[in-house]
Amino acid sequence: MFVLAVTGGVASGKSLFAEVFAELTGGASERFDCDGAVHSLLAEPDILDEIRKYFGSEVFDEGGELNRGLLRDRVFASEEDRKKLESLLHPGVLQQAELVMKVAAGRDEPPDYLLFEVPLLYEVDFSLQRDTDVVVATSPEVQLKRLREDRGLDDEVIEQIIKSQLPMVEKISRAQQVIWNDGCREELVEQAHLLKVWIDKKVGE
Repeated sequence: MFVLAVTGGVASGKSLFAEVFAELTGGASERFDCDGAVHSLLAEPDILDEIRKYFGSEVFDEGGELNRGLLRDRVFASEEDRKKLESLLHPGVLQQAELVMKVAAGRDEPPDYLLFEVPLLYEVDFSLQRDTDVVVATSPEVQLKRLREDRGLDDEVIEQIIKSQLPMVEKISRAQQVIWNDGCREELVEQAHLLKVWIDKKVGE
């Protein structure tokens, strides 16, 4: 079982690449999405209680539901608030990821490839054991375009989000493999194929 950590900048196309790679490998691969784990943790009563204690009731609506947009704006406007939220969520995310790896490895027929989508792989020193790091990168121009047009974010929020992450060049320097995602899906498929060839060769050595 070959374990990949897939990371990159916001709107660089991490999930799209993981989807393409999974399709390319058919039933031989499995994925774990850290953003999905965060989403589920933000619905857990214990986590919500801690959020209310620290951030106050203003990040909840009148019905008591967490307003995730307001919470996002709050944490990206304050490094202290962001680190507090990360301290509440990331241990649970890592615990879920470790469990996924343990279960997969313990099967009679483990998957050939196990992908972990970890947006903040280097920012929070995600201590998951893996065989390689893959950074999905894009140019600043394309990144801004996607955040403005696809996600509808204003420039102030975009700037805060990008500042909260390591510069793309630093992520690239720390990765073993880099996928460039400024182009079309076909180019992404070709790069995923080349990565699979590299992995299969490495496993066979």
